[in-house]
Amino acid sequence: MINKKRKIAFVDNMNHNLFVMARYFHDIGFDCSLYIIPNAPKQFDPSTDTLNKVKWIKYFPCDYSPKSFIVTPTKKIFTEFKSYNFIVACGFSVGLLNKSNINIDLFLPYGADIFNYPFKPNYRNIFHYIPRLFLSFFRSKMQFDGIKKSKIVFCSDLDLRSKNALKLIGKKNTYCLSSRVYLNELDKILKISSNQWDYLKQHDIIIFSPSRHLWKTNSDPMPDFKSHGGMKGNDLLINAFAKIVKNKVYKSPILILIDYGTDVPHSKKLILDLKIQKNVKWIPIMKRKEILILMSKCSFVADQFREGLFSASSGITQESLAVGTPIITNASNAHVIKNDPHYGAPYLQAKSTLEILKFLNDYKDNKMKYIKMGNIGKKWFQDNLAIGLAKKQSQIITMDKRKN
Repeated sequence: MINKKRKIAFVDNMNHNLFVMARYFHDIGFDCSLYIIPNAPKQFDPSTDTLNKVKWIKYFPCDYSPKSFIVTPTKKIFTEFKSYNFIVACGFSVGLLNKSNINIDLFLPYGADIFNYPFKPNYRNIFHYIPRLFLSFFRSKMQFDGIKKSKIVFCSDLDLRSKNALKLIGKKNTYCLSSRVYLNELDKILKISSNQWDYLKQHDIIIFSPSRHLWKTNSDPMPDFKSHGGMKGNDLLINAFAKIVKNKVYKSPILILIDYGTDVPHSKKLILDLKIQKNVKWIPIMKRKEILILMSKCSFVADQFREGLFSASSGITQESLAVGTPIITNASNAHVIKNDPHYGAPYLQAKSTLEILKFLNDYKDNKMKYIKMGNIGKKWFQDNLAIGLAKKQSQIITMDKRKN
């Protein structure tokens, strides 16, 4: 039975993960508050992911600037969060809360906050080396301790990089799915009338990749960068697309990319070198509502293809499932492992140019196969990642006896 008096704080909204979770928990009956970080990227503001005015959104007492980690308003943070029965957090808020004597109950990492921030100095050039090195080790210690003191960490058993980080921290993971899309509003979003994408009707295959461009440089440090490149593997998709263009498999293929990420210049150069620029459309960073609408109009959505990184639970992967568009990504074959929570999801597994190309070629004569696959993915999302999942997750909170 839900205890409606239990107050839950969701802190940070990187990738929209916690706003989605908070809305499901609010629907169940919990007293929820979402705290957004004052200097967070604008694309992760909750307003970009909803049509409604949400009254329970607040601002975290400080931002993630260097000053906040050195002169942290600990009393203000403690006073703000001491009355909550359960705290869910991600990003650097975990370290800031820990420094303020607030131990979080559930850490829901999005990536770098678990495998980079607790360990890696966060500087990018030698001129900033000394001040950033000092700040990084100071900040890393806060994050490390905050994760270590958290009660629960959601992390896939197949996400080896995050699991290895947890091992170094001295924590065990809880393998539990977590929804990245709020389904109760999706139909209204997809029905928004707009002629913005009318030009897509002239194309016989449409591939959309909203992923950040990070493949040529190691700006988000990867220990095996020399072997497998940067975090996303965008070049593999671009090379696969170039092959269907050069082989004239389709009359009018189009690849849509977002102008987002450190390696955008490298991706643009690769596209020019491959002479496929006429078939590539660059678009600016968009609101999540707009991304969902665009996804629903595509033949495929493409996420990331990097060896060693797990994307079955990523926002892009789940968004494509929710709107019913087939997703090509490196899901580490989670969908074919019978005891894995992702079992049965219609992921198109790929982590090489040839594996991506196989699906792009196959679409030519088997369009209905992929339309059916999209519908299966939509049903799988409804069954496994919507309100039913939130009810299962709520058992963790109702069973927690540390705070009453």
